[in-house]
Amino acid sequence: MNMTATSLESFRQELMSQNIEVVEHNCTQDIHNHNCRTCVLGVLLSDYGKEIEQYMLSWLTKKYNVISIRQSAPGVLFEFPALRFAQLFSTEFKVPVLYLHTKGAAHKGRFQRKTINMWRFEFVESKLAYEEKMEQYDVLLPYSGPQKITWFNGFIASSKAFSSISPIKVLENRFIYEILFKGSSLKFYGRRIDHIQRSEALENTSVMYHDINRFSASFSYFSNQLHYFVCKHLPRNNKH
Repeated sequence: MNMTATSLESFRQELMSQNIEVVEHNCTQDIHNHNCRTCVLGVLLSDYGKEIEQYMLSWLTKKYNVISIRQSAPGVLFEFPALRFAQLFSTEFKVPVLYLHTKGAAHKGRFQRKTINMWRFEFVESKLAYEEKMEQYDVLLPYSGPQKITWFNGFIASSKAFSSISPIKVLENRFIYEILFKGSSLKFYGRRIDHIQRSEALENTSVMYHDINRFSASFSYFSNQLHYFVCKHLPRNNKH
């Protein structure tokens, strides 16, 4: 499948011809003085994806006008429809755009829930911190590492950033969408991968991970201790 539209409206028409919905949700608050006012949300219309979309809209619409790009399951176009829409929207209107997607819509899992709540903490609860950086940086995200990778593909990109790369295309490997800006000269605002600060908000609980190396070391220690315990208590095959 090949979509080649070069304007936002023509691309919207192409999406509709492929039964991909474009649905707009207005922000519930006044955001006229914000630099980033628009979020493009890629949605996989699985049963779980619909639930994730509604959950994300419940807090995204407090700080953004949200445009949902709804693709039917199993989502053979991966992140292409929403990413290309975000690129065209940003470059045509000369504005930064927040790009997110219904992470984990194809498979239920606690890890995806953590990622979604991290996005909530970063892009909604901590939006002011990003607003203050938009004049200095081209791409803003929680963490990127030194190679400018958009980990988990949740980021704010300026029109300069989207204009600096080729028109986003349909790719067979969805992971390639996370390295769209890799190796570029763009200015990234994102903590290094070894200094992650991730938040998971579950009701009244907030869990923060400050150092991924320390977490990994703790996990390795636990794994070694478990291995030792199992080996110690397993019955041995005695040879007579």
